[in-house]
Amino acid sequence: MRSLSVVLVAMVMSWCTHAWAIDDPELEYFTITTPHFYVHYHSGIEDLAWRVAVISEEAHQIFAPLLEWEPARRTHVNVLDKLDIANGSATVYARNTMNIYGMPPESDSVLGFYDDWLRVLVYHEYVHILHLDTIGGASPYINFVIGKQSNPNQTAPRWFIEGFATYHESKRTRGGRVSGSTWKMWARTAALEGTLLDLGGVAGSPTQWPGGNSAYLYGSLFFDYVFDRHGEDFGNQFNRIYGSRLIPWSLNQTSEEISGETLESMWNQFTAVTQARAQATRQRVRAEGESEIRSITRRAGSHGFARLRPGHSISFYHFDLESSPAYSQLAEGKITELFEIPGGPGTGDWTPDGKNFVFSQSNVIKNTYSYQDLFMWRSATRTTHRLTHGERARDPAVSPDGRWLVYARNKNGTMELVLRELNRVSRAERVLVSDADWQQIAGPRFSPDSKSVVFSRWMLDSGQRDLWIVPVDAGAPRQLTDDFALDLDPVYESPSSILFSSDRTGIFNIYRLNLESLEVEKLTNVVNGVMQPLRDESGQLWVTHYTSEGYDLGVIDEVRSAPGPSVYDELPVIKYPDIDTSGFTTTDYNPLPELLPLVFIPEFGLITTGSAFGGVLAGYDPVGHHTWSLSGALTTGRELTDQGYNFAAQYSYSRLPVDFAVQARHRLYPNQRGFFAASDFQTFLEEDYVLRGQIGIPFRGIFDNLRLGLSLQAQYVTFDGLPDVEPDPGDIQPSIPESQWQNQAGLSVNYTNVERYPRSVSSEKGFSLGLNLSLQNPFIGSDVQSMTVSYNANAYLPNPWIPRHVLALNYAGGHVSSASGRTGQYTLGGALPQDVLTSVIFQEPAGGRVLRGYPPAHVRGPNFQLLTASYRFPILDMDEGFGTLPVYFRQFKGSVFADTGTAYQGFLADQDLFSSVGAEVILNTTFAYYLAGNLRLGYAYGLSDGGIHDLYLLFGGGF
Repeated sequence: MRSLSVVLVAMVMSWCTHAWAIDDPELEYFTITTPHFYVHYHSGIEDLAWRVAVISEEAHQIFAPLLEWEPARRTHVNVLDKLDIANGSATVYARNTMNIYGMPPESDSVLGFYDDWLRVLVYHEYVHILHLDTIGGASPYINFVIGKQSNPNQTAPRWFIEGFATYHESKRTRGGRVSGSTWKMWARTAALEGTLLDLGGVAGSPTQWPGGNSAYLYGSLFFDYVFDRHGEDFGNQFNRIYGSRLIPWSLNQTSEEISGETLESMWNQFTAVTQARAQATRQRVRAEGESEIRSITRRAGSHGFARLRPGHSISFYHFDLESSPAYSQLAEGKITELFEIPGGPGTGDWTPDGKNFVFSQSNVIKNTYSYQDLFMWRSATRTTHRLTHGERARDPAVSPDGRWLVYARNKNGTMELVLRELNRVSRAERVLVSDADWQQIAGPRFSPDSKSVVFSRWMLDSGQRDLWIVPVDAGAPRQLTDDFALDLDPVYESPSSILFSSDRTGIFNIYRLNLESLEVEKLTNVVNGVMQPLRDESGQLWVTHYTSEGYDLGVIDEVRSAPGPSVYDELPVIKYPDIDTSGFTTTDYNPLPELLPLVFIPEFGLITTGSAFGGVLAGYDPVGHHTWSLSGALTTGRELTDQGYNFAAQYSYSRLPVDFAVQARHRLYPNQRGFFAASDFQTFLEEDYVLRGQIGIPFRGIFDNLRLGLSLQAQYVTFDGLPDVEPDPGDIQPSIPESQWQNQAGLSVNYTNVERYPRSVSSEKGFSLGLNLSLQNPFIGSDVQSMTVSYNANAYLPNPWIPRHVLALNYAGGHVSSASGRTGQYTLGGALPQDVLTSVIFQEPAGGRVLRGYPPAHVRGPNFQLLTASYRFPILDMDEGFGTLPVYFRQFKGSVFADTGTAYQGFLADQDLFSSVGAEVILNTTFAYYLAGNLRLGYAYGLSDGGIHDLYLLFGGGF
């Protein structure tokens, strides 16, 4: 039976995916209870969790009256510090929950403009809670029965949801993306270069830069325009109306009811205003004398962090959206790749001899944590050597004399500056700048004499990011700049001056700071933005400059010095609420009160053999340590006879270094194919009892991942109501089913190092292997003996001459045997007919073992082998939506393929192989703003006996 419950169960599990992840069993968990929140956290981050609790109550005091909504219950907040990623999330499905990660944004991040990064993050996520939790109309009554599943505002497009929260994060703090120079640079450049997205184009996940950030960028700036025009109450009215409608997607109608204007008409006006502002900025810059930039790289993505490599010219980091992130080198006008660095942020430095490169890269620790560590790449051997172990280190710099290594180290939300001897990294460290009150440190660089380090530093008490300097031998750090601008990327130009980038005019430019007088000179004047300065040995000024396709490496040949601006146009000071923490309490985390049922998913439908109805009851605790579900269904035959039932329970636990789950099932159903007598199949009632336990053992890595799975299942099968049939003369003596144990042990092994990039049309590089083995044997108490084994291998080879073209090789095989009765069969052939519309709605993709160019189930047997070779290529990056319609086309791509295989009994060498050739065109689509998949139109021709002209249209399938 196929029904809506399939989608709903998947949604339940998608909102608690962390429940299926392993954990560090040494961690303890606690809860801070405040008037409006439960803040859950693990040991070691108590101070961070307390700050989150205080800021969450701030957010409630500000946004609950502002958005005119009060949640019915406390919101759960999970404070996590297991990843070196600046991020957060929020959901109102089942219960209101926020996830807050304890890693601050990098200084050059789009999130880097803030007076307090944690406040911006918490405010953003709590706006999501209040927005999505705004529910009216019939939904509260529906949710009373089925749990909190009907949340109409959650059906709004992503640009609306993220834009609304990003707007408010900016307007209610002294920072945020809307107020930042990076956001303005991205929008201004797109306007000047003619790449602004229309309303339909931002409804999906565009392939063009800035990709996934488009929803945040365009959504927040659009709301800034709309609220300036109609007032912020426009948003509240919209959320109340839209949140009361069961039928989604009435965006224009809702907007017109409030303002008399559709969202589409306002988007066009917003675009015109953005273009006019961009043109005005360009005219102003050109009137002042615009700096000319000579581009070195010209590919979409991120290119930058230029470093001098003694004796070899310039190296830099690149991530061009079509290949793995890597470090490359420019020498004699030619760019060559040095080594790939998946999981690396980009910064690094060369040793003085130019032979070794020190960089930071994410590293998996205890299979649970993903932290950055320092590594050294040796050019002589082209190998990488690890320098630190679990230090959460980033932004390394090597002293010019080759003795010292300095880097920033994260300590649960605050940072310190650490010095070590380069050749004795494992020995004692020296902390140059201790982990002061929630400070952030970035971009340390040594002076030419190796006696001091300059760096960028954000301080909580000032809310500013300024330049500082500290001696290597002894002494306190000294502040060099003091303003609300973002002062970044310091690097010594000479012993008495440093270059740095700053947005003190509202546009990122390059400046020079005199270390004696502290006077600032402006060296560039650009329209878009330049950063990350570097003087090479010939005196050229290298920069990273922004275009509408991302960040490129460039050179400014003519530098004209001008006095630096003396005053930065600061944002108004904001007075945040004072929070009384006297009522806050801290207790051990107790999941039991939160394990009551959260959702009920009814299930009903008609099937070819009768009818069925039932449901699923599910719950999980807020941290995700425990997940459970109970399901039941009653079935009938065509005429309400042959009644049966199916009851099941499942539980998973994630406090172990392995995944663990257990399931139990009891089923009674009419077996219509298990008893052949009197020249026909006789229906009888079969009953089974199943208890299954399984564990997953992951071995996580940055480059590759291995997972082992073990399962043991006890199953007892019995029968009731066997028909008393008198065999016809000449009939084969019927085989009478008997009650028996059908216990089963399973093993799975899966490995992958497959890579896929932002603009890929397919998995593009690497390989994967899989093996699944299932055994029934008396050794485990089974009355039957059987073995089933399946295996697969997939390899992806990028075309070295044509980007984004891929040769994919996919092999699968299987064998099933039984010493206790009938043996199972594999079938190969063309895809079964599919109702494409229904499959799109219920997200039921086509799949299985398909040998195209033949009728379905053309060959069958207890063994099968199938090999497919396909050449995949892009046809058109569409990035095309249709206003507010919930339809989006992302990519149009193609494939030519050849299949060969067979299903058989006996030996493969004695079999005839069935082969076919064909082609497919694939439209990568998103429906209802979030339901993504592939529409596939294909033709295949079978080259062997029984081959047909096979024209098919399907939804889904791997590509």
